Amino acid sequence: MRTYSTAQRDRTTEDLAHIVDFLATALYVDDAGLFTTFTTWTAGTLTARGVPAAGLSLGLEVLAG
Repeated sequence: MRTYSTAQRDRTTEDLAHIVDFLATALYVDDAGLFTTFTTWTAGTLTARGVPAAGLSLGLEVLAG
C-alpha cells in the first residue's frame, strides 16, 4: 500500500469506512451474517479489481485492534 496513489489511498479509506458502517449496522440489528456477507462480497469485488484479498484481512485486523 506504500506505493498507492492518492486516489488509491482515498478508495482504501472509503472501503474501511464502509466496513465500519456495515459492522456497526450488523451489531445494531444483531445480525452477524450481515457483516459476514458484506465482507465476503467485498473480498470478491476487490479481487476482481486486482486488489489482493490480504488487504481486506489486514484492514479487518487493524480495526479489530
